[in-house]
Amino acid sequence: MSTILKKDSLNSILRDFQRGERESSIKKLKEYNHKYPEDINAIYNLGVMYQEVYQYENSINQYLKVIKKNKKHWQSYANLGLIYFLKREYLKSNKFHFNVIKLNKDYQPSIRDIGTNYLLMGELIKAEKFLSKSLKLNSKDYINLNSLGLLKMHRDQSEEARSLYEHAIKINKDYHPSYNNLGLYHDRKGEKDLAFKNYKKCLEIKSDYPNALNNIAMSYCYYEEIDKAFDCFNKALKIDPKMIDL
Repeated sequence: MSTILKKDSLNSILRDFQRGERESSIKKLKEYNHKYPEDINAIYNLGVMYQEVYQYENSINQYLKVIKKNKKHWQSYANLGLIYFLKREYLKSNKFHFNVIKLNKDYQPSIRDIGTNYLLMGELIKAEKFLSKSLKLNSKDYINLNSLGLLKMHRDQSEEARSLYEHAIKINKDYHPSYNNLGLYHDRKGEKDLAFKNYKKCLEIKSDYPNALNNIAMSYCYYEEIDKAFDCFNKALKIDPKMIDL
């Protein structure tokens, strides 16, 4: 098959995947990769497909295959960093993100994620260094603003945290974690109705967000609606027994 026909074939599989034909597209791309094992782009895209359907171990294997063939493929390092973040292996996540910035020193998402990983590991000075650098590179990254808000909360700078959460929501009104964190801010201020309102808004956007389910359950306890509280607690625990605020 000519290079042009190979490219057309690969692009067709990728389009089918984006149209929702996920299982069949993965099968076709596996067959393609077996036929053309040196096509790094195809190996990488199979990793992306697996990642999008939450088959993380398969995805990791594909990215490692890419890196074995090309140690400078920073996109694979970046995706590995994201996967290990989702697996809550923050040290390992940072290992891959540091490889990214060695190859692409101003890649802002990896700089942000390094900072967030340090935050979750409790290394606040290192977290601030990377989150602040990320902010300079992209002042409109609402994920970074949310992480900076969490950092401020850890330092009992609650008003600065509130401002950062509100800024994140202003940039992206559908970014549910900032509504949850804004609810936590109001809870700590004793503003229970405002807290409940923000938890509810978070769940309107993402109904299975366990942190907000847990927090709104606490609100229901405050309002003495115990049945609703237990229902939300149980939903949260089924989704994620080890919740973190993000």
